[in-house]
Amino acid sequence: MRVPGSSQDTEWISCATAAKLTDIAEDTLEWWIRQGRIEQRPRHGNRPTLARTSVEEFATTYVPKRRRDQQPHEPTTAEQQKAWLAEHHSPRDVAERFKVSDTTVHRWATTGRLTGDRHPTRGWLRFTCEEVERLSAERREWISYATAANLIGVSPSTIRSLIHSGALIQRTVARQQPSISRQSAQEHAARTRAENEHRAASHVMRLAAMGPPDDGEVWLSLTEAALVLRLSRVRVGQLVRAGRIPATKQGRRWWIRRLHAETLSASRAAQATPQRQLPQGASGRDRDEKPVVI
Repeated sequence: MRVPGSSQDTEWISCATAAKLTDIAEDTLEWWIRQGRIEQRPRHGNRPTLARTSVEEFATTYVPKRRRDQQPHEPTTAEQQKAWLAEHHSPRDVAERFKVSDTTVHRWATTGRLTGDRHPTRGWLRFTCEEVERLSAERREWISYATAANLIGVSPSTIRSLIHSGALIQRTVARQQPSISRQSAQEHAARTRAENEHRAASHVMRLAAMGPPDDGEVWLSLTEAALVLRLSRVRVGQLVRAGRIPATKQGRRWWIRRLHAETLSASRAAQATPQRQLPQGASGRDRDEKPVVI
């Protein structure tokens, strides 16, 4: 008589039958049998040695290796920490990127210009990639008074005047944050540069218009002619305007041919006679009288 639950009541199957029942390879079953996961009775001849209930229970919990590899991997604490650090920048990294000191980066975090995160367990101050990119875009769009002054080529006090006149765009932010639009500063710098170039070109054109005639002759200005004639520049100008010295006017300047100046200088030298000896009875007025020349 069989007793329920006894070894005589247990159904036993062979390893080949268990492999077909569970769709698991026989060598895999034998390995798990050696691990004690499947109940086995001692071998005796060709009788089956595996308990059917134990095989069925093992089949419900067994997961093939290929399926285990396809399951999502649960990262460890070290892997989570490494991934968190990879998604964040340290203050030193931010300082090297923006070419500032570590103290400046910490001040940005204190004033709220740069939002930082603390490491969950270590408490390190780190900045996300999105936050660093946001600050980079802000630095490209907004600049300080000093940067705007260097960009335009004026003093910081002139920057304030340009803001009040509406030439530059300014935003309302904290005191230490850049507030001037880089685009408006660049546009004003371009306008200023174009105006300076136009002014310089106009000045060159005016100088060219007032230059000597281009006819192959050598021309002298009033100052140069005054040196040749040994007269003052004012006197030479008076003689030119009176028509006593031939000259040409270019713009607002007078030009005299060198040939005319030298001829007039030689004529003046010929007209200048030495002072004659006066008799004893001549007056002082006659003694001081000089020949009249132009």
